[in-house]
Amino acid sequence: MINQFLNLKPEQIFKEKNKQLREKFGRLMKPNLLIKLKEEIKRDPIFQPISKNCYDLSIKLILASGIDDLDYDICLKLAMNYWYLTLTDSKEEKSIKNSNQEFLNKLKSKVVLECSLRPINDDIGNADFYTYHTSLNYSIHSAVNYMLPLLFDNVKEKYNFKNKDFKINTLVVMLKLVRSILLLIESDDMGSAYSLFRTLLETFCIYYIINDDEKVASIYYQFMNFRNEYDMTGTFPEEFKKIIPNNVSYWQNYLNYGWIDGLEKNDGQTPKKYVIKELLKYMEKGDEKYHEEFLSIYKFACKFSHGNYLNQSFNIQHYVWILNKIAGIIFDISNEFKNLFNKNFVFNNVDLMKFLQDNIIESSQIYSKLMQKQN
Repeated sequence: MINQFLNLKPEQIFKEKNKQLREKFGRLMKPNLLIKLKEEIKRDPIFQPISKNCYDLSIKLILASGIDDLDYDICLKLAMNYWYLTLTDSKEEKSIKNSNQEFLNKLKSKVVLECSLRPINDDIGNADFYTYHTSLNYSIHSAVNYMLPLLFDNVKEKYNFKNKDFKINTLVVMLKLVRSILLLIESDDMGSAYSLFRTLLETFCIYYIINDDEKVASIYYQFMNFRNEYDMTGTFPEEFKKIIPNNVSYWQNYLNYGWIDGLEKNDGQTPKKYVIKELLKYMEKGDEKYHEEFLSIYKFACKFSHGNYLNQSFNIQHYVWILNKIAGIIFDISNEFKNLFNKNFVFNNVDLMKFLQDNIIESSQIYSKLMQKQN
């Protein structure tokens, strides 16, 4: 098979590639339209430097090479973005869009932009995760993959700001959580994704409660050690028992959030239950409306964090909803990162934060349409 392929003339290789691409992605969009747009992208002068800088252009077997092949990668991104943008469309609506030049130009622009970001997204490792290549997923991955390497690059020695160790450590934890959640979503394990998403929300809340308070950060790490000891032994540490207030009946909650009592901004009234709702009033981000929405999102995630939900089926609305909320969290983290490290968030002339924000707006619109159709 390989020898036969290598013996083909260039025009025959081109024809065979396109045949395989039609077969591979034809169920997601019209095969001839797929190939037509792919060739238009490749001929676009704007795309020429991207193809040279971001791809191995040597001739290879298309389906054996996977996403490392230029034609395959363009078609994968075209097909997945087309699928995503037409989720709510009827057959007739899709047919109209197939000849709508404005829509097709938008589709091609998304693909060109994603291709230009390929160097920071080349570690996906699984060509089967097609949803990775929708703009919504891709914008989140791109932001995470932009930030994480910089956080690992000796930033503690290069920068100096309040509560530096806590902030850098917690940013790394949140970004790794997002990576894990995306992996679960893209491998169709939504139940587990919701469970980790709840952890992400808790960590995000803790970050903006402790913020610059180095004293409370130390207490927070002390409570983490209590938690580790409890997880290892199944019993509460003696030191922990000595500091539990008399009015606390559920020790597990205090084990999670007892550090909150060390806050200088604490109003002197000990929380009653040490739950996320009580913690939100100390979060130095957003107003009351923001906190109410945050709590609503948290409660929704908790709904699916129990064993009886993990094996249930999740519809496409869940997929779009959770990714939209993750994108919002990553947008806020990106702003914090930008302020701490004075980074411009531009890669290969792509404004990663604008890319992310545009996809948040778009996904909100798609989610609304999906919910309207359901009702």
